[in-house]
Order: sequence, then C-alpha cells, then structure tokens
Amino acid sequence: MRAGEQVLDPKVTGVVVSQWRAWAAGRSTPEPSGGGGLALAVASLTQREREVLIAVARGGSNPAVADQLGVGEATVKAHVHALLRKLGCTTRTQLVVTAYESGLITVGH
Repeated sequence: MRAGEQVLDPKVTGVVVSQWRAWAAGRSTPEPSGGGGLALAVASLTQREREVLIAVARGGSNPAVADQLGVGEATVKAHVHALLRKLGCTTRTQLVVTAYESGLITVGH
C-alpha cells in the first residue's frame, strides 16, 4: 500500500466503527488536544478541515480528496496532519471514528 491510499472500503466502515466503539467502551481515551472534549475540538476545525475530514472518513485517499476539493495533494496532507493534531488522533482510522462519533457523517451517507 502506498501512502495516502484508501485503507478501508467505505462499505465496511460502519462495522469498524461499531467494533471500535465496543472495544473502547471500557477504556479511557485521552481528550483531544486543547481539552474541552470532542465537540469542542470538532467545532474548532476550519470549514476546509471539516471537508477534508468528511472526505477522508468516506474513504478518500489523499489524491482523491485533493481531486474532489480542487486542491493539491500536499494541501490535503497538511490538512490531515492538522486534523490528527487538533483531534488528538494518531491514525486516519481514528479520524474516521471521530467523524462518525461527532456526527459529521453517518453510516450510509
């Protein structure tokens, strides 16, 4: 797999999120950077960061997101890096879960 390629088929994302929630139910998770919880962290995102987060959560690779939003791939990578930092995530999969848990996207939409 090359960097930026889609890792999960969008059709299985709902299953992954359900399993992640079940696994995380008994675990303590750190607050996103800056404190204030998930809602505050997501509310602090720029409109473009929200667009990138939604596109990534729907399974978009960096090149696909760049194409969809009309920006360069390096710009998408910069936004993904900012999202990881702002939301306290370490992987793209965690970004997907965050998008679902915050209500930015729902299964099937």
